[in-house]
Amino acid sequence: MNKHLAISEKIKDPFSHKLATQNATNKNNHYKELNVRLNSKNFRCDEFTSEHKGLHILFSGCSVTFGDGLLEDEIWAKDLYNKIKKDREVSGYFNLGVSGSNIFDVITNIFRYITEFGTPDVIFISLPSIRRYVFHKDETTGLSSLHNSVYVDGSGDEYSEVARLQSFQYLFALEVFCKLQNIKLYCFTYDIARRYSLMDLDSYFEIDIDDITKFISGYYIDNPSDEFAIKARDNSHYGTAYHKYWSNFCYNLYLEGI
Repeated sequence: MNKHLAISEKIKDPFSHKLATQNATNKNNHYKELNVRLNSKNFRCDEFTSEHKGLHILFSGCSVTFGDGLLEDEIWAKDLYNKIKKDREVSGYFNLGVSGSNIFDVITNIFRYITEFGTPDVIFISLPSIRRYVFHKDETTGLSSLHNSVYVDGSGDEYSEVARLQSFQYLFALEVFCKLQNIKLYCFTYDIARRYSLMDLDSYFEIDIDDITKFISGYYIDNPSDEFAIKARDNSHYGTAYHKYWSNFCYNLYLEGI
């Protein structure tokens, strides 16, 4: 195994039509500290339903969207949801964020959700790093050993460009589907490497580095009591200042699209 390849969540039932979620038992202590509430399918949100009254909003992404190290109301998706529901009726808070997910997991799970719970009116996605792969931890056990992984040092291998191409293809397919179904789709990424910026996508919105840097600095100064502004409680994920910026960023896109 490449020494720069970090292995994360094991992929369960990779060919199933059922929603894929994280292994909650691996994080029980962490969940208790944050008072994490999970629905019956182990997602950090309201119970899913096929009966929707009001605007049907769906959020998706990886650990950034799940909110590792953060309280629920500190997550960009929940903060954005709370902003939107101030002005109109919404169906519920539905968040498909799964720690360790790659872009293929994220999009496949969206279609799984739609199959079971209906077509959303709006989808917001925090795109994971394109550096994330599917890796055989133990090649002798085949599909039972599939794990998500990432090159933590920013390097890659012979599959890096293939992964980038396939990421575009998945996103393009989702974008076309959303246009045909009259779904508003908004995508951004926390990955400052900007690997999505070269893709010809109408639904991807680039975050300006100078703008977010200015916001984070101002938030940190204006909120000295927020000890998790820069780093979350697990000391490895983005803190509340970043999530507040992403929430504001997406909310402005939403307002422009009404």
